[in-house]
Amino acid sequence: MKKLVDNRHIVIAIIACIVIFGALYRSREEQFGRSGESLSMKELIDSRTTQKCIFTSFSPDVDTRGMVYVSGGVLRGDFESTRRSASGGRVVMSHMIVDHAYSYIWSQEMSGAGMKLARSAQKGALEVREGERDPALFDIDRKLDVYCEPWMKNSSLFTPPNDVTFQDMSTAETPRTAPTAILLGR
Repeated sequence: MKKLVDNRHIVIAIIACIVIFGALYRSREEQFGRSGESLSMKELIDSRTTQKCIFTSFSPDVDTRGMVYVSGGVLRGDFESTRRSASGGRVVMSHMIVDHAYSYIWSQEMSGAGMKLARSAQKGALEVREGERDPALFDIDRKLDVYCEPWMKNSSLFTPPNDVTFQDMSTAETPRTAPTAILLGR
């Protein structure tokens, strides 16, 4: 009889865990959208809605997690990228603001420096011929599973930081992959 009671407690505990984990999962879905949408960062910017989204992106070389804030055609992204190597993973925290005039990129790897690129100059500067794109680099057109929710705009998030000096790369001769390479600490 004692064993039967113990087994009932185990079954009840398992059911309770399933219910609790189900509620937590449902709560997360309600907080960040019922299901993941497949959108690119460019599509988020173009949506012109005010929302915040979490995303993860996995590739053979780099895992990236982040939070993106979007409002009125501008975007702020805070990213944590882990680049895998034989000697272990390397984590890089990076940030990006895309406003109507410029894209700003900076990371802890850049020690108070950052890059800005005029949006009008980005198309040609960031185009990469088929087969040349490094799969480890973040692609703004790549579809990601994002979980979004409405957000009350905080304009300060879309202001580049004062303690970072941004070099204008709009006319500079730089490798096409420089902006995303910096985001990933290359």
